[in-house]
Amino acid sequence: MVGDIRDRDVVAAVTETALAVEDSRIDILVNNVGDFRPAARDFMHSTEDQWQTLYEVNLLHVLRMCHAVLPAMVNCGRGAIVNKKAWCPRGDLNPHAR
Repeated sequence: MVGDIRDRDVVAAVTETALAVEDSRIDILVNNVGDFRPAARDFMHSTEDQWQTLYEVNLLHVLRMCHAVLPAMVNCGRGAIVNKKAWCPRGDLNPHAR
């Protein structure tokens, strides 16, 4: 399944698909966060919209996915959630710093 994980409907569809394939069980959720948008690299020229996108991609989807799968995990009496950062920027994050 391919989709924008920032979209609540995509989160619901991913969860429903996993539950249908796995007999109403979800044993593990891995939130692999890794989008480091230019907003964080050039703070001085960044916009609020860029930071909103960064927030949605790197944090809010984790909340949505956890909320979506937790009921199934609780019903089964087990489950694991792994949150990891997939990418780390290299170089100077602030080109204006001296």
